[in-house]
Amino acid sequence: MENRFSDLTETALIAERSAILAESVVDEKKMHLLENEAMQRLESFLSGKTEIDPDDAPMFYSFIKVFGETENPDLRLCAKKAEAKITPVLKQFDQMIGYENLAKITAEEIERNLADLDCFEKIDPFEKEDSGHLILKQFEQVLRVLDEVEIVDDETDDMSKEATETFKETVVETAKIKTYMRLCVSDHEITREEYLDRLLFEMEKALVILFVMDKSAQAFPLDKAHAETVHQEFEKLLDVLE
Repeated sequence: MENRFSDLTETALIAERSAILAESVVDEKKMHLLENEAMQRLESFLSGKTEIDPDDAPMFYSFIKVFGETENPDLRLCAKKAEAKITPVLKQFDQMIGYENLAKITAEEIERNLADLDCFEKIDPFEKEDSGHLILKQFEQVLRVLDEVEIVDDETDDMSKEATETFKETVVETAKIKTYMRLCVSDHEITREEYLDRLLFEMEKALVILFVMDKSAQAFPLDKAHAETVHQEFEKLLDVLE
């Protein structure tokens, strides 16, 4: 019988675990199925069938830490092995992002971060007041750039409104995913302001890479120490639109 958890992301599996444990009586059957799915994913990672990119390492590390907190000895051992295997990938991420001491973050801290991020992700950065102005003023310039983008249909050479809107949605969703990945391993409680600052940074960086830098810039530094450099390049992009 197919495990009903098999189509869920690792983040969703963590949320399912939290929901099961929050019940007054833990559903042991449901927890068993959930931990079986976690075991399969960890075994796939350990066998080499599943590879984890440095960008995705913090989220998968969160998954390992959370499901390693179990009474199931087989799953606990599997999680320990997976934690050891992902350590070199985390070090690559450390070098890119500037995080330190990821191994000291507890499962409880990770679950707290994910719960906060799930709330913050519902924020629409481009939500407008009745007057038509953005509620979050800091996103006005990003929206201005996105509104200037016009995607032309290859077959008709006409501007495709649908493709243009899809492009805008893709930039926003990608920035949200990157923000989620960066902050899920925070060693302190994430604030709304911190989330929005990081989201803005990821949006600006995405647009800079798309329109200002060449393809070699995909390895552009990701840590917040370089945020000013990204912003300067973004300002150049705005100047082009003047």
